[in-house]
Amino acid sequence: YVILGASNQSGVAKGDFTLTAAYQCFKETNLLLGVDIDYLFCPHRVPPITCYCRKPSVGMSAYFIEKYKLLPSKCIMVGDTGTDKSFAVRSGFQYVDANDFF
Repeated sequence: YVILGASNQSGVAKGDFTLTAAYQCFKETNLLLGVDIDYLFCPHRVPPITCYCRKPSVGMSAYFIEKYKLLPSKCIMVGDTGTDKSFAVRSGFQYVDANDFF
């Protein structure tokens, strides 16, 4: 299995936290998990959604599919929002709600 992360972080564009703080958060998550998870995040402001990388757009999934040569129908997206579910469907992934998965 390959564990990957895809996250929306519009707080960066809003000035709620810095890009450095966002990277540090993901680094700390990897340390706590004891696994080096490859991740991407969209730092752009919403609304309006104008970028290809912000979920539910499929920019992040397209990147990971190509990088890891993934078969989308074999991928599972674990999420907790409607945006996550839409992202999974648009990407061709199976979707599992985090409450059911964990």
